[in-house]
Amino acid sequence: MAAKKCLSNARVMCATVATLFTLLSLVHQSFCKSSSKSIIASLDARWGSTPLLLEASEYLAAESNEKFWKFVDSCQDKSFSHDLDEYKHVLKTAGQLLAPIGLNFLQFSLQNYFQEGFFH
Repeated sequence: MAAKKCLSNARVMCATVATLFTLLSLVHQSFCKSSSKSIIASLDARWGSTPLLLEASEYLAAESNEKFWKFVDSCQDKSFSHDLDEYKHVLKTAGQLLAPIGLNFLQFSLQNYFQEGFFH
């Protein structure tokens, strides 16, 4: 009788362990198979690209506040008949405020305007 009780307890233990193992496996799989959710955002602006003066002023602001304000002062009350005139003014003014390497980086960052057909 003791042997039957021991055998019965062993079966219950095996069934319990098997059930726990199955449950843990299912829980593990549900966590491992969960796909990462990605977020996709898009913005539509009313303008085609960032204005040239804004791009240049942000670049100069990263250099220093003093250079930024000197650039802003030089651009006040200016009106340009063509985009190329604006670009030339930006480079001339920035050339007075930046080291040659800084001016090269600014020109590089503004080359996007050429690629997008900014000048026409």
